[in-house]
Order: sequence, then structure tokens, then C-alpha cells
Amino acid sequence: MLQSLTLAALLSLTPAQNGTLALTGERVTFGGVLGPRRENNQFLPGDICYLAFDIENLKATAEGTVMYSLGLEVTDSGGRSVYSARPGTREVTLALGASKLAASGFYGIQPDQRPGKLTLKLAVKDLNANTAKTLTKEIEVLPSRFGTVAVTTYLDPNKQIPAPLVAVEGQNLFVMFAIVGFGRDAKTKQPSVVAEIRVLDQAGKPVTEKPPIVVPLPAGVRVAENEALLVFDPQLLPLSRAGVFTVEIKTECKVTGKTDKVTFPLNVIAAQK
Repeated sequence: MLQSLTLAALLSLTPAQNGTLALTGERVTFGGVLGPRRENNQFLPGDICYLAFDIENLKATAEGTVMYSLGLEVTDSGGRSVYSARPGTREVTLALGASKLAASGFYGIQPDQRPGKLTLKLAVKDLNANTAKTLTKEIEVLPSRFGTVAVTTYLDPNKQIPAPLVAVEGQNLFVMFAIVGFGRDAKTKQPSVVAEIRVLDQAGKPVTEKPPIVVPLPAGVRVAENEALLVFDPQLLPLSRAGVFTVEIKTECKVTGKTDKVTFPLNVIAAQK
């Protein structure tokens, strides 16, 4: 469900250059393709690996149009294919006169994925110049445990527009996440989990006395016995004032008593008035 490949590329402001096709600036990001660089390349089963990079020196037409394809192959430590996305073709007009695109791919790690190394291989082909380059990145899947995964941020509740973690005062931010490794009640066979989202100021102090967002698992919702991933609906975080903040997501399994906490930075810039 979470396995996919982002074929959309964002226009860079880099001036047009002459040179061979190159893939540069690769980074594994947190919170989506526009998020900050992750501290490490380790993931829990059920998490999402976002790999961002730049495509440089694409050959453009006189109108500034480039054409390229992007495919993804994921293999395990034994070289066996875990996931494959066939190359898809994209056509983009570089209206600002650039020859560089910010592109990305992402891979949703299955909740039952065994611990070990995975290798992501992104293949890019410049269809105008008939040249190709590949980018490989190794990640590690950790042993399964209770944890918060697949943290992503969006500008809309329908999860169509990824959001960077630099925003403007008055903007809305939607935070999405999932939980893995939860326990189940011995009688009902159902999980009981709760999540809290709070915001800390630059000094690390909560901006509210209690967490403003508390998200329990909806009452009456039955989780199938073979379901290992609990995905929460996007949570609205209104950005009502400028500042440098830290968003904290704390999750708890009421059955086992296990807890987990993830944090990410959020910079809100004052709106021009």
C-alpha cells in the first residue's frame, strides 16, 4: 500500500548549465521528500524511506522542455528483488531557465520485512539526450518493535501536496503517522493505542499546558488480526505564530505499556504585512 515512486520533480532555481547528466545531493529525508535529512538510514518495518536528489544537466529544447524517466528497484542483502517500479516518463518545462530538477523516490517498507540491509537503486534517463545515470542507497531495516513510523507532513488533508518543515505564519500543516509493534487485548484481540502531539518552543518548553492534540484509536473500529500497521488520519496543526519549534509525537500502547516518541523541527516564518 505504501510502496510507491514519486515521479514528480520540483523546479530548481539553478541557472542553466552545460555538462553530462548527473545525480547529486542525494539525501534520505524525514517527514516526506521536502523534509530535513535523517540522522541515520535505519528504519523500523512499516516505515517509509524517502530519497531525495537533484538531476543536473538535463537536455532541454528551445522552449525549456526536458523529458526523463525514473524507475526504482529495491533488493535485499542477497541481491533478491524486494520491490520494483517500472520507469515512468515525465515531461517538464523549465520556465525559469534551469537545467536542474529536484526529484525523489520513496519506498514503503512492509511491516513484515525481515531485519537487514536493503539497497534502493534509482535509474534516471534523459530521453532528449539518450543518456542515463543510476543512484544507489543502502538502508537498514531494524528488528520489529513498538514505534511511530511513516511520519509525513502535508499542506492538505487529502495528502496530495507534500509540505516542507519551513512554513509561513497563518498556514495549516497536516501531520500523518502510523504505529507498528502494538499489542492486542487477550480477550478482544484488539489494540488499544493513543497518540499525543505537542509543540515545544525554541527553549524546549511546551507551548501549552497539556498536549493540544490527543488521538486515540477510534472507538468501534475493529483492526483485522493480520493488520500490523495502524495508520492515523492526518492531524491539523494550525501555525498561528512565527517561531522556531519542535513538534513531538508521543505514542503509547495501552496493552503492553510501551511508549515511543519522535520529534521534528518546524520553522514558522512571519507573514509579510
